[in-house]
Amino acid sequence: VTASLIAENKGLSRNTVSHYLNRLAEEGHLRKIKSKPTTFVFETISQELDPFESLIGYDGSLRPMVQQFKSTVMYPNGLPLILNGASGTGKSFIARLIYEYAKEKAQIEPDAPFVVLNCADYGNNPELLSSVLFGYVSGAFTGANQEKKGLLDEADGGYLFLDEVHNLTAENQEKLFLLIDSGQFRRLGENEKWRKTNVRLIMATTENTQSTLMTTFRRRIPYEVILPQFSSRPLNERIRLIELFFQQEANKVEKQVNVTQTLIDELSKIGFEGNIGQLKNRIKVLVADELPRQSSDLIVIPFNKFIDKKRNSVSFIPKKEAHLLSIQSDSLNLLKEEIKEIQSFSQLISRTKNLFFLIENFLIEADNQLEKHMNDFFTLFG
Repeated sequence: VTASLIAENKGLSRNTVSHYLNRLAEEGHLRKIKSKPTTFVFETISQELDPFESLIGYDGSLRPMVQQFKSTVMYPNGLPLILNGASGTGKSFIARLIYEYAKEKAQIEPDAPFVVLNCADYGNNPELLSSVLFGYVSGAFTGANQEKKGLLDEADGGYLFLDEVHNLTAENQEKLFLLIDSGQFRRLGENEKWRKTNVRLIMATTENTQSTLMTTFRRRIPYEVILPQFSSRPLNERIRLIELFFQQEANKVEKQVNVTQTLIDELSKIGFEGNIGQLKNRIKVLVADELPRQSSDLIVIPFNKFIDKKRNSVSFIPKKEAHLLSIQSDSLNLLKEEIKEIQSFSQLISRTKNLFFLIENFLIEADNQLEKHMNDFFTLFG
């Protein structure tokens, strides 16, 4: 690409585009070719991806757990694992990351299945759960007119994720630990024929496994990982989670979302009963509540949702526009753009809230920059 090409297509200043392209080249994201005009080339580097990098805390508080997840993947044919944690701590998300990591490491095929069964859906009907899990043969029960495969067949060569596994009866636990030991199982109604499957098991529960699972079953599962609740995560990870969810909402609604730093701080202190899941829903509601009230491309989350006084703000820009908006993301340019949109007195009234927000943000930025320059001055001249 060239600076002129981007500037023409996106209606931006060529000098501004050139400035940022040069910065990207200096940081190694682009290769600069000295031609007329100057050309910038996007270099694609083939490197192994680690799906766990998308897990906040993978390099912090969750690092020992991530190592255990990787161990279950790399062991020949995999090792069964139980994820234990309160509702909303990320068990389903982690199960999916384990599956993606196994594909990345070529431990399973790229198109290997990932099958999910919530055992709680069949908590009052263990025979039905058994038929869904293992399949059944004709005549196994009333209405079983033909043989049917189960989820173990469907998950062959990939992963089977059993959520709320504490709902399994002792009989179904016995069938599963036989599968873990030998890789064999029988369909419901079969007495002689054994079937083979190559399935990797991930299980999840919110309960104490000591009291809900058979000892003989637990012994077959070498790893039980207890996931921390949101309130017990380090502060920096709680804030990163909050910022991640606001960014996701900005992407979803395709609008810039401005949030006070104080609101982020307050959210980080709340002990959500539903943990990360409830936090994500709370942020979704905060953004959704403002959609009918604010018609511009900038959504300002009112600071009085939790507090009485506003401090510095954080902006979340939809990612599909981030590479463009980041060029003019400072408060002054945003303020200019907001003013350009105002064509009538009624629009001025409706956008007053946004204008005051941007003006204050610009003053804060200017103050911070002045303080930085003053510090540099005193550093140089004592």
